[in-house]
Amino acid sequence: MEKKYLVFPLLAGVVVAGLSSCKNKDDWFEWEETGNYTLRESSGASPKTWNVHNWETNTDSLIMGYTEMGLYDFAYSNEGGTEHYEIIPEMAAAKPVAEELTEAEVALYGYKGTETRVKWKIALNERATWADGTPINADTYLYSMEQMLRPDMKNYRASSYYSGSLALANAETFYKNGEKVFKPNGSEGSIDQKVYFSLYEPVVGLDEGDGNISLYDCCADYMSTYGPALFPKLKALFDNVAVYGSPSVPKAVEVTSANRAEIVAALQEFGAQFWNLNIVDSDDLGKTGWVEGECVAGAERSVANFFVVAVDEYNATFEDVGIKKTGEYEITLFLAKPITDFYLFYNLASNWIVYQPLYEAGMTLTGNLYSTNYGTSLSTYMSYGPYKLTAYQIDKSIVMERNLEWYGYHDGKHVGQFQTSKIDVQIVPTQATQLLMFEKGDLDSVALQGSDMKKYRTSSSLLYTPESYTSKVTLNSSFNALKANQEALEADKKDGKSYNKTVMANVKFREALSWSLNRKDFATTMTAGSGVGLAPINNSYVADVDSGVKYRDTEAGKAVISSVYGGSTTGYDPDKAVELLNAAYDEELASTKEGSLVAGDVVSLRWEVYDDDWMDYINYYIDDMKAVLAESKFGKNTDGVTFEITTAVTGESYADNIKAGKCEFGMSTWGGSTMDPYGVLQVYDDPAYKYEYGFDGTKCLVDVVIGGEKVTKSYHDWYVALADGEYVAAEFDVRVAILAACEEALIKTFNFICIYTRQSVSLLSYKVKYVTENYNELYGYGGIRFMTYNYTDEEWAERVKQPLDYAQ
Repeated sequence: MEKKYLVFPLLAGVVVAGLSSCKNKDDWFEWEETGNYTLRESSGASPKTWNVHNWETNTDSLIMGYTEMGLYDFAYSNEGGTEHYEIIPEMAAAKPVAEELTEAEVALYGYKGTETRVKWKIALNERATWADGTPINADTYLYSMEQMLRPDMKNYRASSYYSGSLALANAETFYKNGEKVFKPNGSEGSIDQKVYFSLYEPVVGLDEGDGNISLYDCCADYMSTYGPALFPKLKALFDNVAVYGSPSVPKAVEVTSANRAEIVAALQEFGAQFWNLNIVDSDDLGKTGWVEGECVAGAERSVANFFVVAVDEYNATFEDVGIKKTGEYEITLFLAKPITDFYLFYNLASNWIVYQPLYEAGMTLTGNLYSTNYGTSLSTYMSYGPYKLTAYQIDKSIVMERNLEWYGYHDGKHVGQFQTSKIDVQIVPTQATQLLMFEKGDLDSVALQGSDMKKYRTSSSLLYTPESYTSKVTLNSSFNALKANQEALEADKKDGKSYNKTVMANVKFREALSWSLNRKDFATTMTAGSGVGLAPINNSYVADVDSGVKYRDTEAGKAVISSVYGGSTTGYDPDKAVELLNAAYDEELASTKEGSLVAGDVVSLRWEVYDDDWMDYINYYIDDMKAVLAESKFGKNTDGVTFEITTAVTGESYADNIKAGKCEFGMSTWGGSTMDPYGVLQVYDDPAYKYEYGFDGTKCLVDVVIGGEKVTKSYHDWYVALADGEYVAAEFDVRVAILAACEEALIKTFNFICIYTRQSVSLLSYKVKYVTENYNELYGYGGIRFMTYNYTDEEWAERVKQPLDYAQ
């Protein structure tokens, strides 16, 4: 049996104690003398772009992981005999220094003057160059940040620098230059002399003495309390999300002759029911309905008071943004809010620089927006890390070789690191083909699927890698969307049957489906090494960076699971599922709400999937659901009700359809940022990420006990408070309590059903050796930085002439 070696082809560092002083290449560049070492890997697809300003997927990041470097890196270290991470400067020359603000800086960036830890001076590595030898200096960083934030480019990754923990002062104002801001009608600075209507923007017409509020803020509770029947015309506007938006995606609609009558009628209905006010169709802002500071019943109020105007508040220049050149090789960052040392390093472990000549050469203008083809081919990209891109054939291969211009091969600080001389990535769409290539010695690692484990379960070459991703079933819980879907189905079928989908709006029905799924059996039989997932935040997430404690190991994190699932460790209880289904059935059949379940209905639920490769997984879930449905009133032909669950392969549109509520089921997966579990709340609240149609974070109220007192906020407001507000720097136990309360409230909506937490299982080549077998969230298994080889390329070519038995 050959010895097990470990490989994890991600860029991460290692600290070697007692490094010698700076030497030239010829003195210490030992790897050139000992042979060629090629890491052979595979990818299921080619990256679309590896432009650091616009990349989106893990596939996109593949090249950057080898050819770029952050200002700092989290590196493996075993100094003192204990494995841990150490933060080392890379593109930076030293650790950042916090400085006090000057009066001029307070004025420029709008600080209060009492802030600390917002001004950070960073000395840059003077040895850093592009692969063609061009120096990388402070000008490089400023140019690149300006391009990242350009308002006429709208780069995908810009939000990393105008929001979140590393937001630069005034960056959002610069990035949103030219965007409209809506203020109450009559405000100064209107940019187009038009009036707009919004359900979600504050208006003068609702000034109750405490400042302007929106129609949504004013009447949402009333509509919920007294029922939408009192406000059918206004409710129609709220339901028309495509035109009038939602709390998460507010819209302001220009008031025209075509829509004014509809808007006025809704406002008049609202005024009559809400305040007994006579709202008239007038442009007279003087008709406010207020007399000597009080709202007088029966007084006239003009609809003009409910309109808003567009104002351009975003007019900063890049000189106003919180990044400054303070030396030829020095930059100073001015952050929008204070940051801890750890999260400063954590954010600066990635970089934002681009090579100016190629970036600008690739510029094109489409409409009002510029884009660049930088990082889409070999000729449009420049490397600056330990490796450089030397060949790229889309859908075929990617080759990267040592970048001998990289400072690390000359500074004496990286001795014994980066033995790999070449990285050869083959684009191989199917895992079965990848496995065959690995077994022949043509690849140095391969991810396994569940079906492979029968052969390789006892292999000494297995590597289990925990991942932050949790896969879940996404559910549509919007009664209105479900009703529209069932009406569309009846219109399409035209078979005289009555169909129902609105049962999915019943939380007991959705909870029943959760208890119907045998997660343990699924993870065992359908995945290579994944585990049962009962919550969106899995055990990869670190809640406290100082102690390293995992969120799921905290008392608050544990309490979430016990509160939702009691003593169950699998979330599987078909008897409980049937009980909940029967309760939901009785509630829905008794409902008089139009569109609810009636006798004789066919409950028809539709599941959309990306492609046929997903069908085995989906059918596994569907079989579990059908089993409990068949044992409930839904399957006993009670009152003539029957059920069916259908599937449809819809390709790339499946995600859009799920997000838009056009189907009842879908699959989704979220993960990443393992050192920031608090940020996970965003993906269930922000419309840019949210899959669960029908969940509104602004309406989901969450109670948290803080200092012995109960504090109530919406899910949305808690997320904002944790990410950017009053609890961003709160004590650890307070932040964890908020996170746990929000996670529990989220799970109990059953707008999604967590299934399994992902863990990849790989086979690793006998060719390579890795620094540690203990996975760490910050440096993996040590990364390519300290990967070593047991064979040169020439020796491996001879070795593979003999059988490679990885089953032992």
